[in-house]
Order: sequence, then structure tokens, then C-alpha cells
Amino acid sequence: IHQVGESMPLNGSGITVQVANTGQPLLANNVLNTSIFVDGNSGVTRSEVAVPLFEIGQVQGVLNVEHSQPEAFDKDDLEMLTALASLAVLALQNAERYKRLQENQQKLGALHEAGKTIARAGLELDTVLQVILEQAIAVTGAYFGMLQLVTDDNLELVAVWPAKYLERLKLKVACIPIVGRGITARAVRENKAQLISDINQDPDFVDITSETGSELAVVLRSGGRLEGQPIGV
Repeated sequence: IHQVGESMPLNGSGITVQVANTGQPLLANNVLNTSIFVDGNSGVTRSEVAVPLFEIGQVQGVLNVEHSQPEAFDKDDLEMLTALASLAVLALQNAERYKRLQENQQKLGALHEAGKTIARAGLELDTVLQVILEQAIAVTGAYFGMLQLVTDDNLELVAVWPAKYLERLKLKVACIPIVGRGITARAVRENKAQLISDINQDPDFVDITSETGSELAVVLRSGGRLEGQPIGV
């Protein structure tokens, strides 16, 4: 039996798998005579109807119903399920929009709180830099972060979170050349944020913690302007 949340490979057998691959609905009124049928209900199913869920011309899912009796469904049931599939796609789209709206509101709230926290940090540079880094961690949900400032042709480490990585970072990236390897060095060279979804695919990545899977580096610019010169990352 396939449990809720369990995935099925699209290169396997099954009525829903075929519907997902072909984009065509399927009415099977005797599944025992259907070679692609996969019993996921302990031998109870005898009839099955499956229709695709389309979004922008692509199959995004399958709506499937089953019955314990053969010949339980007809073309009217197929048409009704197809109509319900269209409604289901609209409901899913609305749910996704609502989810994104909530996430954006949460991010804006987090940024607002981060701004207030940074404003209360005072005028001591080291304290302000540490608070900025900690707020960056808070709003992104990252497990680790560091802040580097441009010093001549190098990037100098000025803040780390959490503190347990400090000694390790001092050995590896206390001061690195901007022209050398490293995602942060490249960000400064290009004066452009770097979003790396898979660090294993980026030759500039320098492993520091042995735990990183993705990385985001944002450039700090003089005057806070997009056209400003990089002063840190």
C-alpha cells in the first residue's frame, strides 16, 4: 500500500504513472485486465479512474479514484473527475500564492525587526558588524555566516557566527586575496551577489565547515548604492 506522502517513480508501472506520463485520462473498469495496474490497496480495487492535473500545459499531478466493484465508473464519472481536476489546480495555485504571500510578510517582518536591532547596536564598529551578521543569519535561516571587509587587495574576516567556527576560520580565511578562490572573493570582484544552490558545482567554493550545501554572498557597497564600490561581503 502506498502511504500518503510516498512517491512513485514515473518510470514504473501504474495507472496514475501512465496518466502522469501521457497527460491522458484513463478509465479502467476491471483493473485485473489492465496490465499496468499496480495493486496499492491490498486487493480491494476493481475499478479505477485517473485524470491529469494540468498547469500551464504541464502535468503537475494526478487525481485518482478507485472502487471495490468492477464496472463501477462510466464516461460521466470521467468527465466529472476531469472537471474536478481543473478546480483542484485552481485551488492549488491559490494555496501556493497564499503561502508565498505569508512568506513575504514574514520576511518583511524579520527585516523590520533586524533593522531595529541593528539601530540599537550603538556606534562600536565590531559590535555593529556582529549584529548585522547575526541578523542576516536570523532572516535567512542559515546555520553559519561570516562578514569580511575589503582591505587593500584582500578580504579581512571581521565577524563570525556561531563563535565555534572562529578559530577554524582564522586559520583558513582570516585574510584572503580578492583575486583568489572563494565565493565571497568573486562577489567582490564582480560587485555582484552570488547565490550558489549547490556548492559542489562551483569551482570557487572553499570548504570551511564541511557542512555547507549552498551559499549566499551579498556585497556591501559604499553609500549603500548599487553603483557603489564594494567595501565588504
